[in-house]
Amino acid sequence: MVAIDFLPLKKKGDQTALEATLKSAFKNDPAKVDIAPSSRFAIVELARQRVGRALHEQMWESFGVDSIETVALAALRALEAEGKSSRASQLVLEAGADVHDWLTRDPVGWNKAMAARLGARFALSASARLAPRAFSAGRA
Repeated sequence: MVAIDFLPLKKKGDQTALEATLKSAFKNDPAKVDIAPSSRFAIVELARQRVGRALHEQMWESFGVDSIETVALAALRALEAEGKSSRASQLVLEAGADVHDWLTRDPVGWNKAMAARLGARFALSASARLAPRAFSAGRA
């Protein structure tokens, strides 16, 4: 569900035109879209039928098991958080085999983006002591 807060429309014709415009915007949508009439505070609610899987389900390889991409991106968020909390320190992201392989391939260009955020003060390290889908971000 999405709520949109419009400027108050005083003229009934303007309100009707807004509703017609919203309905026409979704007329080719394969999913059913319900548009509630504007409230007296000019808030319109949209509800769209789910056609596919939920986002959290798409991030799983199987039920309840995060994909390798999801785990690797969590590792990058942890590295960035560590970098923001300790600005002068050298950082290391230790990763299990599966996470390390995904990060080494760099399919999303993370290395360049992280260098722009943190500078060249981080390193990626493969760790045999960690499970294949585990990681640890910290100071070197």
